[in-house]
Amino acid sequence: MEKFCHECGSKINKEDAFCPECGTSVLADATLTPKQEQTNEIKQDTVAQSTKKPMSRKQKSLFVIIGILFAIVIGIFAWANSYYSAENVEKRFIKAVEEKNTKAILSMVKVTAGNEVTKEEIDAFLAFAKAESVYIDNELRNLAARAGSFQDGLLTIREDGKWLGIIPKHRVFMQGQYIGVEYPFADVNTTLNGRAFTVLEENEGITTYGPLAPGIYQIENDYEGEYAKVSSADEMTLWDSSGRAYNYYVSLDASNIMFEVIDHDLPIQGITLKMGDNEIKANADLTFEPIGPMPIDGQVKYLPVIEFPWGTIEGEEQTIDDSYISIDASIVDDEFVDQLAEVVLAYGEGYYEALASLDASKVENATTWAFNDLKDVIKDMKNIERNFTGEIEHMEIDSNSISLSANKAYIDVHYYTNQAYYWSDSEPKLENKVDAFQITLEYDQNEKKWLFYDKSSSYHAFDSYATVKKYDGNRELYGSGTPDKKAEKVSADTNEEDLNDELDAFIRTYNEKSVEAINEEDISIVEPYIDSKGPRLKEQTDYLTNHLIPNEITQELVASKIESYTKQDDETYEVTTIEEFIIYKPGEENKTKFRTVNLVKKVDDEWKLHELVSTNAID
Repeated sequence: MEKFCHECGSKINKEDAFCPECGTSVLADATLTPKQEQTNEIKQDTVAQSTKKPMSRKQKSLFVIIGILFAIVIGIFAWANSYYSAENVEKRFIKAVEEKNTKAILSMVKVTAGNEVTKEEIDAFLAFAKAESVYIDNELRNLAARAGSFQDGLLTIREDGKWLGIIPKHRVFMQGQYIGVEYPFADVNTTLNGRAFTVLEENEGITTYGPLAPGIYQIENDYEGEYAKVSSADEMTLWDSSGRAYNYYVSLDASNIMFEVIDHDLPIQGITLKMGDNEIKANADLTFEPIGPMPIDGQVKYLPVIEFPWGTIEGEEQTIDDSYISIDASIVDDEFVDQLAEVVLAYGEGYYEALASLDASKVENATTWAFNDLKDVIKDMKNIERNFTGEIEHMEIDSNSISLSANKAYIDVHYYTNQAYYWSDSEPKLENKVDAFQITLEYDQNEKKWLFYDKSSSYHAFDSYATVKKYDGNRELYGSGTPDKKAEKVSADTNEEDLNDELDAFIRTYNEKSVEAINEEDISIVEPYIDSKGPRLKEQTDYLTNHLIPNEITQELVASKIESYTKQDDETYEVTTIEEFIIYKPGEENKTKFRTVNLVKKVDDEWKLHELVSTNAID
C-alpha cells in the first residue's frame, strides 16, 4: 500500500522519514494502531484527491486582466448612469446654451414628436434666447424637476431610450411649433433660416410646417415664373404652448391678375392684351383666365386691342398696379377719332347747307330719326319765314370726350362759323359764332358706317384736360349772305343807354336766378325768366337734371356785364355778356370767365331768355 503525507497529501516512499514536499516526519505513522493507520490512509487519499497543482504566471496574469476589465466596465456604467441622468443633462444643456454651442445642443435635444432637431432650428432657439434672456433663464431652471411635463414652459427633460439597453438615457425635449402658411399663388419656395423644411400637411389652401423647435425664424419666400421674379422676407417668433399653428400669409409684389371687361354693351368681336412679346386673347364670352403671377408695382404694362365692326382699336398702354384690372372697352385711337370727325364735319356742312336751302335732303349721313327731326326744324323756319346763311371755317373736337356705348359714339364738337339767321324781309348780317354741341353718332350694322343721330347744345368750353383736334371746313358760304357782310353790333356805350341798362339788368337777374336754381336743384326758380316757347327751357332743364345734379356741381356768380347787343327784330336782341362764375365740383373749385351770347325776347312786355347761342371760356 502506498503511503501519503498526512499533512500535504504527497506520496511518501517507504524509505522516506520525512515528506519530500512539506518535510513533515512520517515516523509518527509507525506508532499508529492498525485502525488509526486505516483512518489516516483514508484521510490521505481524500487530501490527495482534493489538492490542486499551483497556478502558473500566465494563469495569474489572465486573472488580473479580467479583474481590471471588470472594474472598467463597472466604471463606464457608473459614468453613463451619471452622464445621461436628468440632472447632468440639465447642467450640460444650460452650459451649451450659455456658450451658444450648437453642436452640443444638437446632441441632446429633440422636439415633442421625437423628431431630431436641425442646426437651423437651434439657430432660431439661440436667437430667441439672446432676445429674451431673462425669460430663457427662468425656462432653464429646474428642467429635470418637471418630470417630462411642458406645464411650466416649452422645455423639459425626458427619458429617451437606454444606453446599451441598460442605462436610462435622458434628453431635453422642446415643445414642437407649427406654422400654417397661406400662399397667394402656387410654386412659392419658403425657407426658415435658410432651410426648406418638409411639409406636414396641405389643407384648404394652408401649408403647414412642423414640428419645429421654438425660436425666432427668418422666413424667406421666393417665386420665379414667366412674368415675375419676386421675393419677400419676414421674421417670426414661434413660441407657443397651445400646439396651434401660427398663421402666416406670404406677401409678394406679384399676383394672379384678374381682367374684367367693361363692355358698355358694345358689339365687341374680340379682345387681345399685348404684354411685351405675349398676346393673350379673351374667351368667347370676353372673359380672361387669371394671368400671372406678375408684379403689381407698375413695371408690367399691357395694351388692349379691341375688335369692333367699325375696325380694330388699339388703346393706350396701361400699367398693372393691382390684382384686379378693369378694361374699359370704350377706347379710341387717332385713326378712329379721324373716322368720327369725318362724319361729324360732313354732317355739319350738310346741316348748314340744309338750313340755308331749307332742304333736308342736303344731309346724307344721318339716321332716319335725325333726318325727320331736321325736316321739322326746316318746316318751322319756313312757317315763320326765318332764313339762314353760313359757312364752317373749321371744326374742333375733344378726342378725350369721345365715349362709346352700345352702337353709339358721343363726342364734343365746336363748329367755328360765320353765320346769320335773318327774316325774309331783312338782309343777313354775318358774325363769327361757335356752335358747341355734344353729337351722338350711331353705327349702322347693315350699311357698315357711322351716321349722325342727335345733337344737344354744349354749355362749356373745352377744359384743360381736353385733347383738341382741328379740322378745316369747306369755307363754302351756304345761302344768300356774303362773308364781307359782318353782323352790325350796337356798342354798349352808344346813346341807347336805357336799353343797354335794361338788357344788362335782365341778364344779371337771369344769371342770379340760374345759379340759385342750380344750387337748389330746382329749375322752377329760373323758369319765369325763360321763354316757354324757345329751346332754352328744355336745354337748361336737361343740363341741370342730367349733368349738374348727378355730378354735384354748384356755382357762384361773381360778375355779369353786358358787352354788346344786336337787334334781330322788334322784339328780339342778340346779347353778348361777359360773365364770371366760381364752379364747385367735389374736391375742386375753379373761377372761370365766359363770353356768352343769348337771344333775348320781349314776351308780354317782359324780357325772356329765348335761346343760348354760344358760351365760351375766355382768359
